[in-house]
Order: sequence, then C-alpha cells, then structure tokens
Amino acid sequence: MKVVRLCWDLFFGVLLIGGAPMSVMALTVILGDFYQSLFHVVISDGIGFAVFGVMFISMVAVFFYAIRFRLRRRLLPGGFIAAEVLLGIIGAFFLFSLYGVLMYSIIG
Repeated sequence: MKVVRLCWDLFFGVLLIGGAPMSVMALTVILGDFYQSLFHVVISDGIGFAVFGVMFISMVAVFFYAIRFRLRRRLLPGGFIAAEVLLGIIGAFFLFSLYGVLMYSIIG
C-alpha cells in the first residue's frame, strides 16, 4: 500500500507541475475568446502581445509555485523533485503538441 501512495504522490506532482502552467494558458485563451465573441471585437496585436506577456509571467509564477508546493507537501524524498519537474515538462510538451495536432486536424 505504501508503494501505491508513493506512486500516486509522484503522479500528482507530475500532473501539478506540468498541468498548472497549461491551465493558466488555457484559461487566458478561453477568456480572450469569450471576450471577442461576447463584444464582437478583435483583440489588436499590441493588446494581444501585452496579454501574452502577462500570461507568460503568470505561467512562470504558477510553475514555480507548483514546485514550491510540492517541496513542502510530499511523501517522496526531496531528490525526486527533479524527476517530477522533468516529467512534468516533458508531459506538458507532448500534451501541448498533441493538442496542436488535434486542433490542426479539426480546423484543417
């Protein structure tokens, strides 16, 4: 039973570290799309660039907060945080890539 708890702790850390920044990005895109469709406007390039900057800073902040959260509340030894971060980044990259392929296949 202890092995299951440790595996779940690792899995939770990977999901949190990889998924938290992607959630910020998805929320920003959803809110921007909602704003455009609600008010029938197009977000200009300058405002879009500023929103992207704020989104990127928020993503980095959430990423570091997730790592800090995992360092304080964990069952695994502290050395596994590097594996969690690496697996989280790799998982987020592949998830983002597969999402892009999915959206390209739907639109195209």
